[in-house]
Amino acid sequence: MARYSSPSVMFFLGSAGIGAALMYFYDPELGARRRVQLNDRYQTTVRRIEEARQFKLRDMSSRAHELVDETRQLVKDDPARGLTGGLGALFALAAMLRGGVRGLLFGAIGSSLLARAAKNRDMRALPNPRVDNPDVAIRH
Repeated sequence: MARYSSPSVMFFLGSAGIGAALMYFYDPELGARRRVQLNDRYQTTVRRIEEARQFKLRDMSSRAHELVDETRQLVKDDPARGLTGGLGALFALAAMLRGGVRGLLFGAIGSSLLARAAKNRDMRALPNPRVDNPDVAIRH
């Protein structure tokens, strides 16, 4: 009994699959309609992918512009805090574009700098529940 090697079996199955697909799409009665349907599905998929890509690009551009505007305002109000936030935003953007281990590192650095800039406020500027609202009891 002859044993067939795995590559020859896979070649046979692949050839049979290609033959069946060709028969399906080049059938004299329905083949033309099937090819048109396949082409329509392909064009629809390509269009949707392009629309999603354009949407994502517009979204990222909008977010980047918002970050720039917020950073400009922050730099104007508090230069050190603004520069820290801007640097954090740049690292976060680099993390989104880079990906991988470096992206993870950039994301960690960027998020920590953004958090530092967001929370770096004078303690006297924070609301004090005891003074602002005497009805609020603080439980320990």
